[in-house]
Amino acid sequence: MAESNDKEIISQQPDNALTFRATMQNIFKNIAESVSEEEFMGCLTFFKSKQSLLRKLHRTMVDDLYESMNAELEEILAEGSLSEALGKLKELSTQSIHDPNHIAWRPPGNVLEHLRSHDAEKMIKEQEILQELVEDLEVKNDELKERILVKRAAAQKIDDRVNRALKSGSLAMPQMHKTSDRMQKYIETLFE
Repeated sequence: MAESNDKEIISQQPDNALTFRATMQNIFKNIAESVSEEEFMGCLTFFKSKQSLLRKLHRTMVDDLYESMNAELEEILAEGSLSEALGKLKELSTQSIHDPNHIAWRPPGNVLEHLRSHDAEKMIKEQEILQELVEDLEVKNDELKERILVKRAAAQKIDDRVNRALKSGSLAMPQMHKTSDRMQKYIETLFE
C-alpha cells in the first residue's frame, strides 16, 4: 500500500521535481557510501576478527543512512512546497527574456575567487581615482617647486646685495669717520 501511495505521489509531480528527486537520491547514495568498508573496518578495530560482521554493519549503516535521507526527501516532496517552488522556477525560466542559447554570467564555484574578481573591479576603480589624485598633486608640487626656486633666487640676490653693501659699508666706515672728524675740525675753525 505504501508503494502505491509513493507511485501516486511520484506520478503527480512535475518533471523538474522528478529530476530533483533523482539527483538528490544519487547524491544521498554517494554520501552514504562515502565511507568505504576498509575505512569502516579501520574505525572499529575491536571487531577485526569478525570481518563478516563488519561488512554487515557497514552495509546496514549505508542502507539506513540512505533510507533515512530518502525518507526526509520524500517528506519534503510530499509537503508540496518544493514542487510548487520548482514549478515557479520552471515558469520563470520559460518567461525569461534571454535567448536560451545565450550563455549568462554565473559566479565561479569558488567563493573567494568570485569575491576577488569583484574586489579587483573596485580596486581598479579606486586605483584610477588615486592615480588622478597623485597626478594632480604632482602638478601642484611642480608649480610649488618653481615658485620656491624663483623665491630662493630672489632671496639669494637680496643676500648678495646685503653682503656687498656690508662689505662696502665696512670699508667706507673708517673713511667716513675720518671725513666726519675733518668736517668737525673745519666747523670748529670756522666758528672760532
